Order: sequence, then C-alpha cells, then structure tokens
Amino acid sequence: MFPETRTRRLTAADVAGWDEDKLRYAINEIYARGGYDFATPEIKDIFMRLSWYNDRVVIGRSQDEAARHLSPLENANLEFLQRIRQARVH
Repeated sequence: MFPETRTRRLTAADVAGWDEDKLRYAINEIYARGGYDFATPEIKDIFMRLSWYNDRVVIGRSQDEAARHLSPLENANLEFLQRIRQARVH
C-alpha cells in the first residue's frame, strides 16, 4: 500500500493529509517488511493475508529485530512517521 516508504524519503507534505489510521498502517507495513511478529491479532490477521509478509514474518521477532532487517531508507521513514504520529498525539 505504501511502496514509497522503501523507495524515497517521505516529507511532511507527503503525510499532511494522512489520518491516524493511514499513518499507523504505514508504520505497521514497514515493520511487517522487517518480519515483525505482530502481537495484536487484528493487525497480524491483516498482514497474514499478504504473501510477502508470510515469507518474511519470524515468530517472536520484536520491532527492534524487525528494524535491523530494514534498509536505512525504510528506517529513516519509520522514524519520521513515528515522530509525526507522536506530534499529533501531543
């Protein structure tokens, strides 16, 4: 859904119109690419339907472990999206 998170650095303009759900999904999608094993059943079910996730998920893999399997660009976008999300919460 968000292939640009692995091909270019996101900007504030890119995400300005994103609501909380879209922002959260983009963050989760990046973690999923790193093989994160989601603890929340609803989120895990969403990604388990995707063949590329089934090939990457590692049972018990933490977010930190998943982040180590991402490219520097994906990690930069992940951190950026997390900062945006935190700023909107506060």
